[in-house]
Amino acid sequence: MKHIQKFQQLLKNKRWDAVLISRPLDIFYLTGVKVSEGALFLTSDQVILFVDNRYLEMCSAKLAIPCESKDTFDNAMSKIKISALYFDAIHTSVHKHSELKKTFRGTKIRLCPIDNPLEELRMQKEKSEISKLKKAAQIASNGFLHLLSLLHVGITEIELAKRFEIFCLENGADRLSFEPIIAFGKNTSMPHYRPQNVRLQKNTHILVDVGCVYESYCSDMTRVIFFGKPHHRIIALHNMVKKAQSLALDMCKQGQSSKSIDQEVRLFFRLYNVEEYFLHSLGHGIGLDIHESPYLKQNIQNETILQPSMAITIEPGLYIPDVGGIRIENSILITNKGYTDLTQLSQGPFVV
Repeated sequence: MKHIQKFQQLLKNKRWDAVLISRPLDIFYLTGVKVSEGALFLTSDQVILFVDNRYLEMCSAKLAIPCESKDTFDNAMSKIKISALYFDAIHTSVHKHSELKKTFRGTKIRLCPIDNPLEELRMQKEKSEISKLKKAAQIASNGFLHLLSLLHVGITEIELAKRFEIFCLENGADRLSFEPIIAFGKNTSMPHYRPQNVRLQKNTHILVDVGCVYESYCSDMTRVIFFGKPHHRIIALHNMVKKAQSLALDMCKQGQSSKSIDQEVRLFFRLYNVEEYFLHSLGHGIGLDIHESPYLKQNIQNETILQPSMAITIEPGLYIPDVGGIRIENSILITNKGYTDLTQLSQGPFVV
């Protein structure tokens, strides 16, 4: 229960009287058990997991903490001596908040909303988490290389997406971390495009943004393939994005501001008068969630100073309607000496 102990120390440091964690993924992070619904109550020296009766036997057998039916929550809370209960404002629904208000109505206990109480802990990956991130990245990278061997005139975007998923599942992945983005030609100008029954033609380019989950941890990568020789503007865009990513990666080190890396890439694109075609942030944290803190964006209010063991993506891109788009994305791990590349693939372009 190492994560619980760390979180309890955080409670002490922040002087939070008690915290209620109800997001299933955060409950998994703290306890190691997967439930579809539950509530983990924590103080600096007490932990109780309340779950649906369907999970009670499993949780009681697996965990060395008290596990109780969710039906006993109100009664248990009536005996707790606290002055304030903090809850996750982002992941608590209006209905759940209404139920909490009913539970503590008539008491002197204050309900205090906080954003992502586990955010600080989850950014710092432990050795076991890093190992799973590396394996997830390896499976996805191998899956991408597998797609290269399948390319031929007439194959569709959807076919490639399905073949990637099959490869990952057959090679140890739990599931995909998101629906694959596989786009041909002009379709690549849409950053979150969904594969269609579009058939591959010669002398075009392919954007492949894929990832998978290994033992609950995600991977995320993007590469571009030249199938024949694409339009000269696409080749120029790829060269520009490749330089932008190299610039960003060189800045990825301990003590660097996440906001400043995004700003430098935008400045680079501005010099070439293409900044307007960079439509998203430079990157994001990766772990149990495909998108989690820290976020690399210039307009974020609370910037993050990069620290060793943070896992992030670096994914500059340029997207021009009716022409096409280019994105290159690596998942990396910040270290004491800079970063380790989890994706372990050439920036490309991959030419077939």
